[in-house]
Amino acid sequence: MTMMRTKKILASLLLLLSVGVFFTPPVQAASDARACHCYCAFEGKASEATGATFKGDYSLAVCQKTCDAFETEVAVCAYSADQLPTQNLLCFNEGQCAAQQGVLDKEFQPGECQDGMNYCYPKKTISTVLSVSIGDLKKTSDLGEYISSIYSWMLGVSVTIATVLIMIGGLQYAFAGGAGDTSKAKKRIKDAVIGFVLLLSAYAILATVNPALVKLQIPSFPMIRTVVLIDEGTSCGWLIGDYGSKPYLRTSGAPADSPYAKGQPLEKTPYVLKGGTATNGTSCGSIAEVDTDPDGSAALDGTTCSFDYCTDKEERCLGRGEDALCTKCGDITGTSSISSGIFPSSETCAALSLGTTLKNPKDPSKGLKEANYCFFTRDTAGATTTLAVTAAVGTCAELKINCNSISDCSDYMTQTVSVDLGFSFLGFFGASGLGGDQDAGTICSADPCGVGAKTNTTCTPDPGTLYDSCDSVEN
Repeated sequence: MTMMRTKKILASLLLLLSVGVFFTPPVQAASDARACHCYCAFEGKASEATGATFKGDYSLAVCQKTCDAFETEVAVCAYSADQLPTQNLLCFNEGQCAAQQGVLDKEFQPGECQDGMNYCYPKKTISTVLSVSIGDLKKTSDLGEYISSIYSWMLGVSVTIATVLIMIGGLQYAFAGGAGDTSKAKKRIKDAVIGFVLLLSAYAILATVNPALVKLQIPSFPMIRTVVLIDEGTSCGWLIGDYGSKPYLRTSGAPADSPYAKGQPLEKTPYVLKGGTATNGTSCGSIAEVDTDPDGSAALDGTTCSFDYCTDKEERCLGRGEDALCTKCGDITGTSSISSGIFPSSETCAALSLGTTLKNPKDPSKGLKEANYCFFTRDTAGATTTLAVTAAVGTCAELKINCNSISDCSDYMTQTVSVDLGFSFLGFFGASGLGGDQDAGTICSADPCGVGAKTNTTCTPDPGTLYDSCDSVEN
């Protein structure tokens, strides 16, 4: 009785769960009455489709109904510039795809990508030499080709084995001469023929249903677009020629000169942004839509740029949108990254470099006034024990070389490096174990202040046991 009662209880519970599954009303998404930039997705052949197409500023519900009327889905309902179709990391223009060494799919227009932007696929250029060749296949760059070759080889071997078994069965039957036991020979021949037919039938059926099933083609996945930290081409300040309230020049803290800034040799008509100069202000990371280019032509709908203005001329803007941050080289260390969310790396440190300043901006041949570096480094040899996290995570090191104080190659080694490793001289970065993107050897060889040219010598690094040196070698 106990067992029967348990079964009834379990059956009742299953019935209740089934009723709950089938009759529980679906959870409705909260309605959003805010107006968004409504884009509908039209995908298909690139020559016929238009991709993500702007239909107007509507609420999410109206946007959905609008796209339904065109028998398509909502590509995006963008409430800010960083949500526009051009910001989709799966969408590439031709230049962006080429920069990542990919192949742009110009045949298919994805619905979530704006017209002129498509998926980018990696090139199949790396071939692997097989340790054991499979038939005529000795090297391949395609996993599908490798698996298909194994399949074809195994099919051929199986057919050969079936043929040999039929021959063995035939010999057994012949030697029996009709007087002996031929049942085993008949069974062997029958089994081999059945196996032979099944092998060929399986291949024929698969090839008829879908040839790709026997070719075993591995699908190719689109690449993800890399977002750079600072890019002149997408910097609003660089496009309009203004860095805050000043022309977009290095002297005012901008990372590069803009040909659209007033007073520049290549002065042009600047780009025009929608809503005047900006839609979200001119602070670091603010994103705005581009209205017209220097020729006065309307920009592609959804084209955006990001402001990179920082009030402190030694700070640089990292990132786009709400997560962007004005910071400087000395702020990114192995411990500070835990709170800021920006971790030291070669790319991060290089983006925070202040670059160089000329003694005479109008005459570059006069040489540098100051050479500035921000480079990634870590205590790879355990030379310091001050901060264990620095050895694991690394840190950004800042080096400012005043060229007026460099009269000999050896002067480079005494330049102060601002870093949280416990060492302050460039000469310690090298043989002592402070490995990174720059060290005593690379700075010495680069000779940024050009002292070698002035003295007809070449600055040559000479690694030491405790302290690296930079020698002046006569030419």
